[in-house]
Amino acid sequence: MPSNYKRIMARVDWIKDQLRTGRHWNVSTLATKFGISGKTAQRTIDDFKRTYLDWDIRYDPHEKTLYLDNSLPIRPADRRPGRLQMSGKEFAEIRKRLTLTHDQLADCTYHCASLIAKWESEEKQIPTDMVLLMRAWERARWFGLWRGRQRRIYRRQGKERSE
Repeated sequence: MPSNYKRIMARVDWIKDQLRTGRHWNVSTLATKFGISGKTAQRTIDDFKRTYLDWDIRYDPHEKTLYLDNSLPIRPADRRPGRLQMSGKEFAEIRKRLTLTHDQLADCTYHCASLIAKWESEEKQIPTDMVLLMRAWERARWFGLWRGRQRRIYRRQGKERSE
């Protein structure tokens, strides 16, 4: 494990400890504790807020400190941070607007048609890369850059052997 990752996790653990015990602290406290700059400390706090959405961190302007707002209990995050989600219905609608069949979409993305059907029926969760791809294709269609499936863009053609 890289040493930089260990240092970041040590800062995150310290922040969690401060919040759990109800202590008030600020950016300069974090910077002094770990010997980092104020900007690095602020980035760590911002990353913490983005990653741990269920921790309600508040700023007290009178004391100029951060603290955990205990008015609401900490609940588990509704979804994993950093994971894009799309419903099966939305996935199917975009595929139909792009005039792609299951077989055509499977051919373009190296997946099988039955897996695409399972995504649409929500038997399996749609992977993040497919969510990004479908939204990009939908945006391209919206801007008039998509003219249907005319060629295989995302799949390399195998070299034919000449004998």
